[in-house]
Amino acid sequence: MSIVRKLLPIAALALSAAPAMADPITLDSSAVGQSFTLNYNGYSSGTVVNGLTASTTFTLTGVNGSSYTFDYAVANTTADPLTSRVSSFGFDTDPNITSATSTGAFANPTTYSSYPNGIGSIDVCFKDASTGSCSGGGSGGLADGTSGTGSFTLNFASAIAALALLRRRRKVQPALALA
Repeated sequence: MSIVRKLLPIAALALSAAPAMADPITLDSSAVGQSFTLNYNGYSSGTVVNGLTASTTFTLTGVNGSSYTFDYAVANTTADPLTSRVSSFGFDTDPNITSATSTGAFANPTTYSSYPNGIGSIDVCFKDASTGSCSGGGSGGLADGTSGTGSFTLNFASAIAALALLRRRRKVQPALALA
């Protein structure tokens, strides 16, 4: 199975992964062990901010009936003189998830909430803090030059043959957001 590498994860200043129209990443049990990395360039108020960057690597580690489990590694690669922190990431799913769990740097999942920076509603996000929205919280997250890892599980109402991870569509660019 070929994995299309144009997912829009969203993490809470915003980082763009690709042009506004990107294909979903479709995964099934044959993709266990496969990884994909997304690199982001930053923007603020629709304008690219040179030096504001991050990346996320996802690895599908298991498919068990109605659950898909992933490892993740997020790196804030923002360069001086800029400062930022990655406080969350997220995406839409097809089919719709019923719940999510997470460990590590972004151990606080939220489903069907709102995402900052003009993104709007989103199916699932993983945050550094336990808040009601996807923007993360407090002063946690990943500062410049740091990275964080963990795993998450997406749960569905019943067993599924394949999962599509969908990026959010933005008028300007999709986003991984930094705070």
